[in-house]
Amino acid sequence: MRVLRAGALVLCALLAGPSWSRAQSPVWSIDSKPMLVLGKAIGDESEAFAAISGTTRLPNGNVLVADRGAFSLHVYAPTGEELRKFGRKGTGPGEFGYLARLYRCGSSVMAYDIEGSRMSVFAMDGMLTRSFRFSTKIGTNIPYASACNRDGVFLHYGWESRADMKVGVYRASVPLWISGADSSTGRWLGTVEGSERWGQPGGSGPLPLGREPRIAVGARRAYVGDATTYAIRVFSLDGRPLADIRKAVKTIPVTRADIEAELERQVADVGENERKGLTRYFEKIVMPKTLPPYRALVVDANDNLWVQDYARSATGAVIWTVFDPTGKQVVEVPLPQSLEVHEIGTDYVLGRFLDPNDSVPQVRMYRLVKRIR
Repeated sequence: MRVLRAGALVLCALLAGPSWSRAQSPVWSIDSKPMLVLGKAIGDESEAFAAISGTTRLPNGNVLVADRGAFSLHVYAPTGEELRKFGRKGTGPGEFGYLARLYRCGSSVMAYDIEGSRMSVFAMDGMLTRSFRFSTKIGTNIPYASACNRDGVFLHYGWESRADMKVGVYRASVPLWISGADSSTGRWLGTVEGSERWGQPGGSGPLPLGREPRIAVGARRAYVGDATTYAIRVFSLDGRPLADIRKAVKTIPVTRADIEAELERQVADVGENERKGLTRYFEKIVMPKTLPPYRALVVDANDNLWVQDYARSATGAVIWTVFDPTGKQVVEVPLPQSLEVHEIGTDYVLGRFLDPNDSVPQVRMYRLVKRIR
C-alpha cells in the first residue's frame, strides 16, 4: 500500500505540474523612482537640454544623449556626471544642421542630420567612423522615419508625393523598404498608409492626434503598423510577409480634454514661445473623431516587440503590450505616460521624460523588474 500511495503521489504531482505552470503569469514593472535622471529640475537652468532627440545606454554603463538644441552628443556616467560631448553645428564631418534622431545599431551609434539627409556613424568611444546618405532610388524618396536593429539593418518609410497633397485632412500611401547602413538601394516591401496630415496652400503637417505609421525592426523581423486598427504587419528581413500581430481593443472617441492635453504636449516639446501659434493652428484644423489604437513600437534587447497604447489625457500611466518574436502576447507593462521610450534593455527602460505640466525635458532611466506571479 505504501508503494501504491507513493506512486499515486508521484502521478498526482505529474498531473498537477502542468496545471500549476499554466497558472503562473509574468508581471513586469518599473521602479517608482528612476535610477538615473539627467537634465535640469524645475527652476534650475543648469545642465538643461534644449531638445532631446535620442538616448542610448553604452556597454560600459554610460548614457549617451543627443541634444538637438546644442547640436551635440553628451556622454554621462551612471552617477549623472557629464564626461564629454562631441559634435557641433555645421556641415563638416561629425557636424549637424538639424540633429533629428539618434539610432543605436549594435556596436555603432548613428546620428541623422535631416538638413543634409546625412547619417554620421560613431563608435562606442565617440570616434566618427564614416558618414553616408540613404539611397533615394526606392520611390525616389528619402526616409520620413527609420528604425534599425543590432546588425545595422534599417527599416524605412518615405514621404508622400506632391500629387497626393491636398487642402484639409488627407492620408496617402508611402513607400516602405529595408536597407543596410549605407547608400545601397535596399529591398522594397511595398507601401504603407502615411501619416494623417492637415494640408494648407503652403504645405502640410501631421494632424494632431492623427494616425501615423509606426515601425520597428528586430533581429529577424520587421514590424509595420499604420495605426488604422490594432494590426501590425510582420516581415522577415528578406521581405517575406509573416502573420500579423493583432489585439482586440475598443475604439476611443477624441474628447476636448484629449485635444487640450495634446496641445500642452506639443507646447512642451517646442517651447512656450510657440503656444499662440499652436493654439491658432489647433483651432482651425479638423480633429480626428477617434484616437489611434497605439502610439509607438520598440524592440527590446531580448527581441520582444513592445507596443504602446495611445494614452488618454487624464492618465498618469500608459500600457505597453509585449509580444515575443513569434507574435504571442507575453505581458502588459504600465509605464509613465510622459516617458518617450528610446531603448529597453533586459533590466532597464530609457528615454526622454517631458511632463506637459512643467515642460522640463529630462532623460530618465528606470529599473525594469520581471517576476512570476
